[in-house]
Amino acid sequence: MDNLRAMAALFGVSVDHLLDGTGDDATPAVLRHPVDVASLEPYKPAGRPLGAKSHRAVREAFPDAVIYPLARMRSNNRVQEFLEWGLMLAFDTPYGLFGLSDSLSNRDAYYLVEEKNRHVLARVTPKAVEGKELPEPVEGRTFTVGEDRFRRTSRPL
Repeated sequence: MDNLRAMAALFGVSVDHLLDGTGDDATPAVLRHPVDVASLEPYKPAGRPLGAKSHRAVREAFPDAVIYPLARMRSNNRVQEFLEWGLMLAFDTPYGLFGLSDSLSNRDAYYLVEEKNRHVLARVTPKAVEGKELPEPVEGRTFTVGEDRFRRTSRPL
């Protein structure tokens, strides 16, 4: 039982889900690969001017996959949308303050990982590579997951 609990915690699912695929798990499992990103050498793909340590981390976590770097944009909820319009009209502030604030506070890198039978949204934090399997394959360059919009690059790593 202890091993089952540990496996369930590792994959982010319930013990019931491990045993028979049922349970209260409506979301796909989250895969976690611990890594110290700061200690890695930058990975520079051919034809790209700059390399990144996050590229190396995601490449090590998913060595045989096709990996696209993503640009992430946070969508405003209704209250934030109302506040931004009000501030813009009343004080002539630039539109997009909540998105800018989110971009400055969240320095994680995001990637779309395409494997044979699945697409994974990977997030590289300073301590780990976390992957969440997407329920449907991604079609096109832009897609939305929850409140986040993503845009992938045209060339994989």
